[in-house]
Amino acid sequence: MSIPGFATPETTRAFAERFADQYKKNGFTLLGNTDLTVSRIGFGTYRCHQENEQHSAAIKLAFQKGCNLIDTSANYTDGNAEVLIGDVINQEVVWGDALRREDLVIVSKVGYIQGENMGIALDMEKKDTPFPEVVKYQQGLWHCIHPKFIEDQITRSLARMHLDTLDVYLLHNPEYYLSHALREGKDTPENIRKTFYDRIRRAFVQMEKLVREGLIRYYGISSNGFPLSEEANEYVSLAQVWKAYQDACLQCGISPAEGHFSVIQLPFNWLENGAAVQTNNEYQGERYSALGLAEKLGLGVLVNRPLNAIKDNQLHRLARYGFKEDVDYQGEFEQARQQLADKEQEILNLIKQQNIDVAVQGTTLSNLFQSSLKLQRLAGQPQDISRFREVIEHYFAPVVGYASKILSQQLSPDAQGESVGLLKEYQASFASTVSALQHHFDKQNYNRLRYLPVRFGHLYPELGESLSFSQKALLIAGNTSGVDVVLNGMRTPAYVQDAMGALKTGTDVSVKGLI
Repeated sequence: MSIPGFATPETTRAFAERFADQYKKNGFTLLGNTDLTVSRIGFGTYRCHQENEQHSAAIKLAFQKGCNLIDTSANYTDGNAEVLIGDVINQEVVWGDALRREDLVIVSKVGYIQGENMGIALDMEKKDTPFPEVVKYQQGLWHCIHPKFIEDQITRSLARMHLDTLDVYLLHNPEYYLSHALREGKDTPENIRKTFYDRIRRAFVQMEKLVREGLIRYYGISSNGFPLSEEANEYVSLAQVWKAYQDACLQCGISPAEGHFSVIQLPFNWLENGAAVQTNNEYQGERYSALGLAEKLGLGVLVNRPLNAIKDNQLHRLARYGFKEDVDYQGEFEQARQQLADKEQEILNLIKQQNIDVAVQGTTLSNLFQSSLKLQRLAGQPQDISRFREVIEHYFAPVVGYASKILSQQLSPDAQGESVGLLKEYQASFASTVSALQHHFDKQNYNRLRYLPVRFGHLYPELGESLSFSQKALLIAGNTSGVDVVLNGMRTPAYVQDAMGALKTGTDVSVKGLI
């Protein structure tokens, strides 16, 4: 059974009023011209999955802390992020009594063909009924914003989230067409860009149709191309998008004021500030940045990647994870890694003695006990701390657990009892090695960026002492003119506490001198 309703001005305003004492004047704002009141921190679900209890707990806590905007996409963990949202909303709204569907602004996106969608697209091609205008960007990654694909995808997204109506629906990185077409060089850049904005126009016409059918309330575009220089291949002109919207409204027989293009999303953070400083749009004879033009047009702005900045082709994490200044983590890592290598050698000896080096998923049991060597290689490569944590969580830790399980199953009954202590020591050595390496990368990352919180502290001494690095970064993004909501990947309750705590300052942090 689907959940009826959608966010309304009255209910979202009432939701915000419940948290007025906690967040004072910085906690909520209007989302562009929608009249919806939204929390200044939104929940981004890029790497969230329905099977992760931490993710579910984090969303529930975010709601309790006053976050009422949640952002997702059909391709986030292959649709499982949308399933997670649907499950949590069902628990909190249908079975709970503290939250109403109308309190929440749910945002999703359409465009990517990967995973399950790739299977659907391939099956349609076999039937000779393919989605039109698919951009076959690379193997395993296609893209499409054709009206037929949008019509197909909205029903799937609503079903995954158990919703009757989606509050905001965004075209997801439509600039894939630009980079692909320019790379192929089959037409002039001028004609390619003309075709691109015509595709946007036709997608907007379809979005207005979805509004009339009650499936969505508002729509827009999420694009990494909005902040880029006009010479960049993937640059997307908000001024040209607005012209495409005007043409779409003309085709639909309505005025732009009557239409529903209301929200854009783009990357913006302390280091990547092109959306604020790059005057890359010409509109009515004047030059505007993406944020400046969005503000003039009354568009709501969601910014993503507030804590993940790409600079000099390297990802920098605008946060720190608890390293201590006076600890030599590289030395700790080497010591812990050697202990891990010793334990793995004991296990390899045991495998040889027992003659149980069985085939396991295309390799052998002994090859699964190679973490010390692989971590040593990883330590010698430039790493961003966020990516490292993901690799540990999704690769190393599962392999360690799986290898230990298979070993126990293969050992003789007598050897099983003797191996219990060895496996515990092995897993403890692995955890110590990973912890030391994580703190090492964390320290490296922070040392590269130390000047940012120092600069913040000079301008705001009291806040500089009381706020975490990530809270400062969130405030910088959120207090930039034209920004309505900062989307943060709050995948654990601890991240939720940290992010929502940034809204409690009650201080207008000016970004002047900080970006």
